[in-house]
Amino acid sequence: MVLLVFDNLKTRKKAMKILEGQAADDVIGLGPGRNTLVRKGLMQLKVGQVLIIEKDKDWVTKTPPNKTIRNFAKSSGRTFEYGRTVDGVGWFARRLS
Repeated sequence: MVLLVFDNLKTRKKAMKILEGQAADDVIGLGPGRNTLVRKGLMQLKVGQVLIIEKDKDWVTKTPPNKTIRNFAKSSGRTFEYGRTVDGVGWFARRLS
């Protein structure tokens, strides 16, 4: 991995990275329109896999992601079981077909 460092004086965070190899293959790009990280995660699920959506990290809007999951299931023809996690960390979506 090659790292480019651009120091932002306000936040003191590194702003850019150049990735190579497996790290570059793991990057998920979002296109224009209705794409979110949750929607991209749902697209990549295989039958039987579960996507965990954490409240503070993955989903920061006020309403739960159930509508996003339901709309994606309707538009893609896939079926999901979804709801809140028992421990209260967030939500889950399990691909059924």
